[in-house]
Amino acid sequence: MELPPSQRLGQRDKLLQKAAQGGHVPAMLQMTKDIFMDKENLLSNDYEFWLKKAADTEGDPALQMDVYYNVDLPEEELFSYLTKAAGQSYGPALWELGCIYSSF
Repeated sequence: MELPPSQRLGQRDKLLQKAAQGGHVPAMLQMTKDIFMDKENLLSNDYEFWLKKAADTEGDPALQMDVYYNVDLPEEELFSYLTKAAGQSYGPALWELGCIYSSF
């Protein structure tokens, strides 16, 4: 069954959201990209929600650092993302953590 272009986008969005809600990390990341690229309708809460969910699900240190830099969370929670990434020997996290410790 072929859909007209206007319906294809709506169907794509529905399927993408369903996959993301089902725990599929690439779909979660695509949700963050789609939300971020839609400057006129930037829903920062949705962007932050999907980025955080992807980082929590995947455990990827690069995603954890994206949360650390781009999500508005309490300082303790942000620090936990940084230390999780550093605990996986992720260079940028180790560097950031070192800078924090050297400033005390």
